[in-house]
Amino acid sequence: MIHLQNLLFRRTDEFELTISDLRVNDGERVAIIGPSGSGKTTLIDLIAGILTPNKGDIVVAGKDLTRADETARRRFRIATIGLVFQRFELMDYLTVEENILLPFLINPAQPLTPEYRSRARDLAQSVGLGDQQHRRPDQLSHGERQRVAVCRALVSQPRLLIADEPTGNLDEETGRSLLDLILAQVDKTSATLLMVTHDPSLLANFDRTVDVRDLAAENTP
Repeated sequence: MIHLQNLLFRRTDEFELTISDLRVNDGERVAIIGPSGSGKTTLIDLIAGILTPNKGDIVVAGKDLTRADETARRRFRIATIGLVFQRFELMDYLTVEENILLPFLINPAQPLTPEYRSRARDLAQSVGLGDQQHRRPDQLSHGERQRVAVCRALVSQPRLLIADEPTGNLDEETGRSLLDLILAQVDKTSATLLMVTHDPSLLANFDRTVDVRDLAAENTP
């Protein structure tokens, strides 16, 4: 599903992420860990094609992202990847329901069928937002906005789900319920899961844990 090789990403603030080889198999659940500033979000943004490396190769679901232009990467991302951003990235002018259905609204190649509308409602119900689907993000709590972002990532049943701290802003019970929902959905569709987390109690739910510091260390003489 994912292969990164001989990768170098460097920012102007002197941050640098180097990866000699990282592979993630189809259907694998992988937790990404490391301290703040170590490059966890940078890594998933590279895999999603949001960022491009200074050198190296990134292949996701058979697509060579390092040789694709921005438009091609965006189309691929919309069609293949479900993303839960750390800052949610909800559209303030859309309702909860419309935000969940956003992947269909921005991708003409992905028709919005009654089945997907029903799935959006079911997902909202499953996270306790069933009676708030006509509200807008500014009418929701921080945790409610987080749940909308997770539903949006799941609604199209993507082949790859990438989540950046999806339980980080939730209380323990709600966070556990949301993680259970994510795991159930990826199991149902045999999707691959990459999830950034700071919570060591969640790691037992994953097939493998990748520490970003170890990826960088492989390239240190």
